[in-house]
Amino acid sequence: MTLLVSDNQLELDKEWVELILQARDKGLSIDDVRKLLSTLREEGFAKLQESAV
Repeated sequence: MTLLVSDNQLELDKEWVELILQARDKGLSIDDVRKLLSTLREEGFAKLQESAV
């Protein structure tokens, strides 16, 4: 991963920035992206729990 850094600013991951910009270009809002990431995280967590049993 490549980080973008400027004076006294937060570090941003270039790949995440590109993904967010692509989502915005497709008409997705920040809330849409948050919901999608939350759903993916929950599904991934559920799969981890299933495989642990």
